[in-house]
Amino acid sequence: MEKFDYLKSVLTKNNCDCLYVNHTNKYFSEYVDVSRSSRFLLTGFSGSTGDAIVTNNKIYLFVDSRYWEQAESEVDKKNVEVVKLGTDLTFEKALLNILNKGATVLFYDEKTSFSLYEKFLNWGYKVVLTNKDYVAENIKPLNIEPDFKKIKNSIVGRSEKQKIKKLQNKLRDNEVLIVSSLEDVSYLLNLKSNAFEYSSTIFGKIIIDKNKYEFYLSDIDFEKALKSYKGAKFLIDKASLSVKYKKYFKIYEQAKLLSTLISLRYNSEIKHLQSCFERTDKVVRAAYENLQKFNYKENEFFDFVNEKFIEYGAETTSFKTIAASGKNSSVVHFSHPTNRVIKDGDFVLLDCGGFYEGGYATDITRTFVKGNPSTEQKKIYTLVLKAFLRAYNADLSKYKTCFDIDKIAREFLNKNKPDGFNFGHGLGHSVGRCVHDGLPTVSPALQAKMKIKKNMVFTIEPGLYKPGWGGVRLENTIHVIKEKDKLKFKSFSNAPFQKNLIEFSMLNNNEKIYLKEWELV
Repeated sequence: MEKFDYLKSVLTKNNCDCLYVNHTNKYFSEYVDVSRSSRFLLTGFSGSTGDAIVTNNKIYLFVDSRYWEQAESEVDKKNVEVVKLGTDLTFEKALLNILNKGATVLFYDEKTSFSLYEKFLNWGYKVVLTNKDYVAENIKPLNIEPDFKKIKNSIVGRSEKQKIKKLQNKLRDNEVLIVSSLEDVSYLLNLKSNAFEYSSTIFGKIIIDKNKYEFYLSDIDFEKALKSYKGAKFLIDKASLSVKYKKYFKIYEQAKLLSTLISLRYNSEIKHLQSCFERTDKVVRAAYENLQKFNYKENEFFDFVNEKFIEYGAETTSFKTIAASGKNSSVVHFSHPTNRVIKDGDFVLLDCGGFYEGGYATDITRTFVKGNPSTEQKKIYTLVLKAFLRAYNADLSKYKTCFDIDKIAREFLNKNKPDGFNFGHGLGHSVGRCVHDGLPTVSPALQAKMKIKKNMVFTIEPGLYKPGWGGVRLENTIHVIKEKDKLKFKSFSNAPFQKNLIEFSMLNNNEKIYLKEWELV
């Protein structure tokens, strides 16, 4: 492999033990055109998350359980070893199996966040930064024309100035807030754009101090502005700011202001999201009805769903539609629909969403069967449905954090799942200006120990998957409401569950009552 030999010479030249190769761009976007992804160019893996390292012996690709099957099928195993991360094997532990503490790791500074940089230092590695992307050095820089559109205040709830004033009121005189996450920038400025695929965000950064704020499109202008703040304490989002700016920050810490502000939606945003999900539900219903009537190939069904989103008012899809049939449904983020004919008795996992006029994303998953299900299909579907109903109807006076909600579904599935099935991903994520919109997260991670509050918006999406057999996932995006002084979850979607997939004898009395809230088809 010519590229591998070249990268080994890079390690020698820089006196480093390994090179870190990630998937992101300089904006730290989730969805990156694979033709511009250094990780894809190196490994051939096209998933939306997962990074690689190059050592003198091998290339290692690190992926979580959503991408285990996909990575194994896409990489050249002669040169690339897939490292399967999970609850038992964290990234840190996996690295220690490859690199000794004290090893020197080379990073491309522009696409290395503060959080990644600090993580490696805290883990005991030495870090060397370079201003050259050795994997994608022949790829020309992105040249994106700004095409920003203002979103109506009646949708976003507060003006740009009102939102930023709320942040300024919390800043001390010597503090400067750097807003670098594209979702946060877009949210604060009430702007949207089609600059990136599967995104409605604009690009740029905001600098906010006690008395003023400024939006910067140009990296050069942004750096000039940073230089002007002598002796300031910078509040930054370490996950979305490049470490190449570190030289301008003598004093800095993780900003906590934005996560609290943005995780709670205004009532007008909730109302708009409800309208968006009503239109998304129409797509899902049409997909189910047509799946039963016609004999689609997987890629034809994928095209049908995307066309329906546009027909029912979406400006674009909010991520690449997942339309996985048969054994492909075990690939959690199945991204390459095939010409496989969907047959009677096949599971079809449909995970889809759209962006609408307000720039907000929708996200929903339903698993259907074409025709009549087998006994085993009904069992797995019903187990996942039970996990969803238990989490969705949780007593929020007892289960007060997103971590607690994940635990309800995860413990149930781990206790009851048949051999060979697994639930490896988080139970949910925030939804807003993108389909994975920061906090809150609903998972076993420490950051999920975030108190549930009124007007939070996130998904609940349990699943069970078995390679070679298939999988089931049921996902609803919910918001937190207060009813008779009690917090509870309320689904945006009313998309139905499939009645002939439910084994009603497996439901207890409470679950049968819970199910009455939902339409069955």
